[in-house]
Amino acid sequence: MKPKIITRRLSITGGNGLPVDIGWVNEFLAVMQLYAFNWGIHNYRQCPWKMWPMGYDESFAVHTLPDEAGIRIGLLSDWGAGSPQTLQLIQEMKKQGVDMVIHLGDTYYSGEEGEARAFFKDPLQAVFGKDMTLLQVPGNHDYYSGGAGFFKIIDELGFQQASFFLPARPALADCRP
Repeated sequence: MKPKIITRRLSITGGNGLPVDIGWVNEFLAVMQLYAFNWGIHNYRQCPWKMWPMGYDESFAVHTLPDEAGIRIGLLSDWGAGSPQTLQLIQEMKKQGVDMVIHLGDTYYSGEEGEARAFFKDPLQAVFGKDMTLLQVPGNHDYYSGGAGFFKIIDELGFQQASFFLPARPALADCRP
């Protein structure tokens, strides 16, 4: 009896089923551009200073929550490059009846505008609609390209002013230390 020969090919596949996940090339190029052309300077927004009463604007980046007994917050982080599992995850989250979604960073690869739109904004709005509050804390990948894509997307969404935010009930939104 002749032995059966089984050949197997080992391959590394990315989220798009390609032999390699080419998104990492994009990340590498974005980091090189950031340091070669922008001297490694990232985008950020400071809390504004007020002249009267003098000090930082305590209302800056405060996201007022609905004045209801309870609120359901969906949390996401470090999700991949448009894989079917990410869409399934947010569809399941919608079934739970969340009132807002917070992404805790790394929408993936280099954080360029196209990636932030394709892997964060578009899928979440497709599932939840344009009125769902979507907030995001940037991760290291969101800043690999300097953070410009992150800020462009949060400005389009219109729910947060900076890379940080304070969710607060109306009674707490105006309190000062």
